Amino acid sequence: SREPWVPQRNETPWDTWMFDLDSGEQTNIAEFANAATWIDNDTILFQRRGTQVVSQAVSTGAENVLFEAARGDIPAGALLETPSFNPISRQLVTTIRGAARTTALIDSDNRLRRVDDGCQICWTPDGSRLLDVNRGKMHTGFWLFDPRSLKPTLLFDSPTDWSHEYFPKLSPDGKFLVYGASTGAHEHDSADYEIFLWKVGSPMESAVRLTYHTGNDCWPDVYLKPET
Repeated sequence: SREPWVPQRNETPWDTWMFDLDSGEQTNIAEFANAATWIDNDTILFQRRGTQVVSQAVSTGAENVLFEAARGDIPAGALLETPSFNPISRQLVTTIRGAARTTALIDSDNRLRRVDDGCQICWTPDGSRLLDVNRGKMHTGFWLFDPRSLKPTLLFDSPTDWSHEYFPKLSPDGKFLVYGASTGAHEHDSADYEIFLWKVGSPMESAVRLTYHTGNDCWPDVYLKPET
């Protein structure tokens, strides 16, 4: 953040930094850039000031605004939260707040389709389906949507006391799901979210709790060692 403390609901005062795991060097590579993800080995995607989704070539710093409020079907004043981009289909999924309130699928020509009234959405690693956070035991669960028919299928909703789920992330092979969950509190900056790991297809109550901290643990990811 560009200030000592910024709530996650404020999309603007953030920069994107790159951390070199070998040297430990940290470099500010994009200003007013939030929710950054890799598209490929030299390209990142981020949200700028809440209203733009931008790609950047890390090697050159060249930026390209891919999606923007008031462009095509995207309403003026829309906040494009936690964007997730499919580099094959050139489609974006995002949570829209501000001028509208929905999770949406946006084509490269800025044609917008409403997916759900959920709170978070992303592409699965293989780009074949959408992963949406919406209705469940404690108002949230993880649903898979076909990007063509937008038909939903329940993926996961914990039957335990830790069933207010958020921040889902599938492993690249789709075999494991890592996520955050609370016992009902919602606010991402202050609620006691813990991190869980679940083997896809196993009983939902078998998810393993990984963290035990009263702070909010959130936005996990899972990496698997390649088989040799």
